[in-house]
Amino acid sequence: MKIINSIAATLALSASWALANADATADMAGIRVVGQTIDGTLVLDDSVSSLSTWASPGLTMPASETVESAPTLLVIGHVESWDPKTSVLTVSGQRVTIAEEASIIDVPRDIDAPLTATNLIWYLQEGRYIAVAGDSFGGGESLATHVIRLDNEAKPGTAPLYVRGALDLVDDISGMAYMGSMALDLNSAATIGDFPVTGNVVELLAYQANAGNAIVSEYSSLESVGVGSRRAKVAGISGSGVRGISGSGVRGISGSGVRGISGSGVRGISGSGV
Repeated sequence: MKIINSIAATLALSASWALANADATADMAGIRVVGQTIDGTLVLDDSVSSLSTWASPGLTMPASETVESAPTLLVIGHVESWDPKTSVLTVSGQRVTIAEEASIIDVPRDIDAPLTATNLIWYLQEGRYIAVAGDSFGGGESLATHVIRLDNEAKPGTAPLYVRGALDLVDDISGMAYMGSMALDLNSAATIGDFPVTGNVVELLAYQANAGNAIVSEYSSLESVGVGSRRAKVAGISGSGVRGISGSGVRGISGSGVRGISGSGVRGISGSGV
């Protein structure tokens, strides 16, 4: 399996974070993946996001505090293809490159392991419903550092999609936008105001109508959201069994059974079972 050069990736990631932290630009906006609970629920830091609702209860539980060092949520959707020669994964029309040391997170099955030639065959099967987190570098280039298994029973059209990226084309007349190989119908979106324009970086929630098409329920520009402009929603529920992703700095709440992934800097509080 051809993998992206780790040194180059590390340098790119470091440069990206340095610029973002120095300038607090719109690149910092968006949702970050903090971890996953033992029932499979994603735990997200959505403090720098204008999306207001997630249509599927149990899909996400907001983090209890902002976590700037956690990886960015790139896409939630169904696996369409995986190319082991190029390491390119396509999820709901969005292409990402799998990093050399990418991890698979599957807390309900007690799995936190590197993606290998053995397990990726199962986790990246066509039709799998997954979340992908990592870093976005603009120009349609994204590096996936974490793949999180979600509900295996979720079928296209029955579970929400999340997509983050630059719009390749927006047709104001038809109300259609295009990102990757997905056509996005904006006409039913709850967002008030003008349609975004071609090239805008957005995040959106949608439901797949058929192959290659999705109906957007809400979208938000990532170019106008200021860092810290919204306070993180309170969560971190006793018994949640959250696992933190590398760099997330997740802290265990009493009785939460928090378990940290290598390098996450997790610190357990009395009774956390860290």
